[in-house]
Order: sequence, then C-alpha cells, then structure tokens
Amino acid sequence: MPEVFDPAVVRERYLSTASGTPRVEAWRLALEGLLADLGPSRGLDRDQLAQVRAGTDSVAALLDSVLWSSPLLGTDWEPSEPELSARADALARMDDESSIFTRYYGDFEGKRVENHCPGAQVARQLFAQGWGMVAERLEERATRKEERTEGQGRNRGLL
Repeated sequence: MPEVFDPAVVRERYLSTASGTPRVEAWRLALEGLLADLGPSRGLDRDQLAQVRAGTDSVAALLDSVLWSSPLLGTDWEPSEPELSARADALARMDDESSIFTRYYGDFEGKRVENHCPGAQVARQLFAQGWGMVAERLEERATRKEERTEGQGRNRGLL
C-alpha cells in the first residue's frame, strides 16, 4: 500500500482530524483510515490488517514516548530540546548495528543468536514520516500551503 508511505496522502487525512486531537493520535488515525479504506480492496484480510496495525501502533507508541508533551493538532508547538534528544536517541537505536528491533539472546556454538523484526525498515520510514508531521509547526504548514497554491496558479496558466 504505497499510500501509507506517501506523506501527502497521509497528511491530508492527518489534517482532517479534529483540532485538539493529540498529534501522534491524529497521525495514527490517518494511517488507520488508509488501512481500513484501502486494505480490503488490495486483498488484505482482517488478520493481515491487524498485523499491519500492530506495526503502526508500535511506531505511534514510540512517537508518543519521545513526544511526552503530547502536542495537540491545531496548536502552535515545537518539540523541546529533551524531546529532540529523545528522538535522536530513538533514531540511533534504530540503526542496523544496535536496532531496538533486534533482540540478542547470546551466543550458541560461537554464533550470535538474535531475532530481528522484519518490519524494522518500515518502522524507520513510518517513524520519520510521523515525526515530520507531528513536529511540524503551523507556520511551516501555512508556508507550504501558500507555495502549493501559488504553484497551482502558475500551472493553470500553462494549460
């Protein structure tokens, strides 16, 4: 479902969430809506959708853990220095060497025994997407909207 990874598609749903909703929850609801609307037509059954939701819910929980101030949609806000530091720490723990998605159990017969979540790369992408939306300031959003509107006006003249 490429729409889940398309920031424009997710942002449209994210911004349609009621003002006053926690931003991370608005992002999670945007993904949930996409899954509900598109999953069945893409051949995903109920169990498969539940597996995807478990992953998106986990990423939302990680976002909530680094954004403990729980910013609300529709309010001007920016992450605090400790939240930025927590984000950097979470990202560092998502690398391939020391991933929070890898569990090391020890060595057996001279070889590492570990379990690695196959969705780790997806989680990294969703974490980056979610952070980009929930940490965006209202001024940045307004500037981007103005740029899109101006661009549409220029394009109309070419038709």
